Amino acid sequence: MNHSHLRSFSPQTVGTFWHGSPLTAYHHLCLRSFADRGHPVELFSYDSDLAVPDGVHLRDANEIWPTERIMRYQSGFGTGSPSLHSNLFRYAMLHRFGGWWIDMDVVLLRSELPEQQIYFARESTQHIGTGTLKFPPGHSLLADCIRECVRQGEAATWGQTGSRLFESLVAKYDLESLAQSYKTTHPIPWREVVILFDPAGAEEVARNCADASFLHLYNEAWRRSEIPFDLRPPEGSYLDMLLTRHGIAMATDRRMNFDDVRRGFAWTATW
Repeated sequence: MNHSHLRSFSPQTVGTFWHGSPLTAYHHLCLRSFADRGHPVELFSYDSDLAVPDGVHLRDANEIWPTERIMRYQSGFGTGSPSLHSNLFRYAMLHRFGGWWIDMDVVLLRSELPEQQIYFARESTQHIGTGTLKFPPGHSLLADCIRECVRQGEAATWGQTGSRLFESLVAKYDLESLAQSYKTTHPIPWREVVILFDPAGAEEVARNCADASFLHLYNEAWRRSEIPFDLRPPEGSYLDMLLTRHGIAMATDRRMNFDDVRRGFAWTATW
């Protein structure tokens, strides 16, 4: 791992964080969707042996947030997930370097990244998301986010130091007018994520994504639904098309059965 503290970000550098199991083909897809289009991608991890795709630079997470303990949700939705630590890390990384933060389950759909100095978007008509963020370094909103993440620690529940915290500080700093439409980042609502696996829904997904810059895959919903990350998606699905587009290989030729996937996601209709 490159421990250099001199490799700085440009305003269009993409940064993200990973902790835990090896990256799956779906994580490779997300990272490659940026790297394949020529955007510099910095993946921070505390694991110096993490295998990353070509075009992605592995970087020591201690450079941003030195720690021997990864924060995880202790109760409720996402219990056990290190996404809690990612919330803190995204704010700390952006505060130090600026540039882009992209969650590890976000796919870039266009050749270019938006040019705004500050970028964030709604994840629905009501709420602002934190999966795609861009800020200049040292922004006071980010410093406030860091302080609140540290204060709440592992007592925080899902979203408390993520979208809800960020949304409250967007209001505090009077930045609501900068929020992009959810259609630019979440063209498929999370409750409808199953359509990404549906061969019969591929054309509908393509239409919904036609004007979007990003597509959120909602990997936490996959995890809760016990969707197998090691299998190929159903043939002809939009996900299958994305994997083909970016030349993502998988260790198996076995595919998910769409009926099984649909049953796995059934809970989303009532959440």
